[in-house]
Amino acid sequence: MFNKICFYIFIILVITTLSLNFLRIILDIDIFEGFTVTNNILIYLRNLSNPVKIILTLSALIIVVVLLKGFIGYVDSLKSK
Repeated sequence: MFNKICFYIFIILVITTLSLNFLRIILDIDIFEGFTVTNNILIYLRNLSNPVKIILTLSALIIVVVLLKGFIGYVDSLKSK
C-alpha cells in the first residue's frame, strides 16, 4: 500500500514539475507570478542562510528518494503479477 501511495504522489509531482517548466520555459508563462503568497514564500526562501538552504535541500532529496523507492517497488510488484 505504501508503494502504491508513493507511486501516485511521485507521478503527480513529476507531471506538475514538467508542466510548470513547460509553461515557464517554452511558453514563457510564469504561473507563480500571479500568486502573491507563492512570491512571498520564494522571497523568504531566497533570504535564508546557506546552512538552512542545505538542510531544506537535503530534506527534499530524502523525500524524493523515499518516493522513488516506493515508486520502483510498486512498479516491480506490477511486473511480478
